Amino acid sequence: MSADPYRILGAQLAAAATRKQEARAESTGRPGRWRRRGMNAPLFAAIVVLAGGAIAAAATGILTGSPVPSRQPVAHTGSGAPAAGGSDLLALRAGDPEGGLPWGIRVVHTTRGLTCVQVGRLQRGQLGQLGLDGAFHDDGRFHVLAADVLPTNLASEDLLTCVLPWQSFSFADLSADRGGDPVPSEGVRPPARELRSISFGLLGPKAVSVTYRTSSGLRTQPVSPGSGAYLIVEPVQDAGAQFSVGGTAIGFVSSHAVDSPPLGPSGNLVRAITYRFGSLTCSIGSGAPARTPCPTSSAVRLSSPRPTRDLHLPLHATLVKDTPAACRAAFLNDPCYRVLVRFKAPYSVTSAESEYTVDTKASCPNTPIASWAIERDIKRGETVNELSTSSFHPSACSATETLQVRYEAAWLARERATRPPTIVGSASLRDASR
Repeated sequence: MSADPYRILGAQLAAAATRKQEARAESTGRPGRWRRRGMNAPLFAAIVVLAGGAIAAAATGILTGSPVPSRQPVAHTGSGAPAAGGSDLLALRAGDPEGGLPWGIRVVHTTRGLTCVQVGRLQRGQLGQLGLDGAFHDDGRFHVLAADVLPTNLASEDLLTCVLPWQSFSFADLSADRGGDPVPSEGVRPPARELRSISFGLLGPKAVSVTYRTSSGLRTQPVSPGSGAYLIVEPVQDAGAQFSVGGTAIGFVSSHAVDSPPLGPSGNLVRAITYRFGSLTCSIGSGAPARTPCPTSSAVRLSSPRPTRDLHLPLHATLVKDTPAACRAAFLNDPCYRVLVRFKAPYSVTSAESEYTVDTKASCPNTPIASWAIERDIKRGETVNELSTSSFHPSACSATETLQVRYEAAWLARERATRPPTIVGSASLRDASR
């Protein structure tokens, strides 16, 4: 399914040797003579040295290719850009089941107050991705992953997760490829032997260790002090697991309790997490060395309270005709539309700690427009013009849909139980202009 870097190198070296010998034969007028007499000793020695160096380079990841393309993060939008001095390549390492370059993890603090994690392969103190399993045209080379390769929006899925400083998380990808880049969503998926089950996360300064499953049973390993970072790389155990999916679990850890255990989705490698609160060593999950359950704090439990405040500010909606190509991509008949929402912001947004969202609601079963978040900094009193992230086709359903702009004091906030979102204003698509 994928290219073998050693085979690529062998073919390239053989081709180079053939070209050189043929060129020498042509210059002497005796083509093909090297085949009858054998390869001359100096050239053979040179190729042996070159081959040895190239194979060693492949084994250690020294052969480098183009850098992983940056998504050009913007300081005040989405997850933001790396803050000055805010990137840290951790000493944490995980071996790959096939050997070769180890896996590593980098923590990136951003300009929007988020802590992001990047995962990839390591060589000579650099984090990167390998050209395997369809990535980088299967060139077998090491591609440096810079700290500014961040998601442009917080909903982006990658071997990278961003959370607020007071949040903890556990991420699982049950079908990650060997190079450190997610398996492409299109095309033929690699067989299970060419995939990895990966779990990583940040569990906070109170975390001590994680207990996870392997093919031979449970294993416990310490986390990085301070951040509670962990990284687990295991082979895919189920032959059909290349079609499995993972996900992220968000939790909260205070100075004395833990809530919303970040054990990840079903199938996650992690089975238990051990914490230490003062003299108390406790755990969540099952199978940890410490059997005492950790205390939980009801103050940080996520809930969905009904908004208690409505500002009734004007909210204007305008239908914007989408391109025929965009309609086809969304499997909609032409014409299709997006909705442009305009309102004056009553509160400022200075980080990912808070945000405005546009929630949609329809009385018919098929909601034509998906809700979305406005993931950028906003000044108080600023006139916000925001285009929906999805297209829709006018129908009886869309005529019943309402739009509602809400302001939330924090994204998945600690205070949500006591500080519910505020309604800024509402509008109906029936009254939207075109």
